[in-house]
Amino acid sequence: MPARTGRQYIEGLREQRREVWLRGERVKDVTTQPGLAGGVRAIASLSDMQHDAKVGREMTISHPLAVIASVCHSSSRAPRTNSKPGE
Repeated sequence: MPARTGRQYIEGLREQRREVWLRGERVKDVTTQPGLAGGVRAIASLSDMQHDAKVGREMTISHPLAVIASVCHSSSRAPRTNSKPGE
């Protein structure tokens, strides 16, 4: 999946059908629910940073399987070693 903007991330959350429950109550919209909206905004902010000229190159990689030029979040990068974090 190509790197999305924060707005695209939030719109994607609103468009996808999902069943989310919090404290025994069904959440209709995770983007506006007070207990979840802060996390949504934080991830949206990180998504926007991927498109920032100053830090975007550090947060994205060229997608190795893309037929046309595409970038994705660096978390999509395959591990380079077999070691576990902290080893």
